[in-house]
Amino acid sequence: MLGKKYDSSIANQKYDVLIIGSGVSGLCTAALLSKIGKKVLLIEKHHIIGGYTHMFKRKGYEWDVGIHYIGAVHLKKS
Repeated sequence: MLGKKYDSSIANQKYDVLIIGSGVSGLCTAALLSKIGKKVLLIEKHHIIGGYTHMFKRKGYEWDVGIHYIGAVHLKKS
């Protein structure tokens, strides 16, 4: 039901798993669980799926949303 607005008939169905949030983790988890036969309902508050992995345009410029760099995440061994 990708891209559909809330429909009360969804609430009357049975699901094995409810996933809240369609970021990378939510999408991957939903895909993997669906692949092994689970009935999954993925809900997202935003009108675009993907969490922080999308871009938007404003005044002719494209802006990437999300993390661009994670550095120095490991503690230095002494």
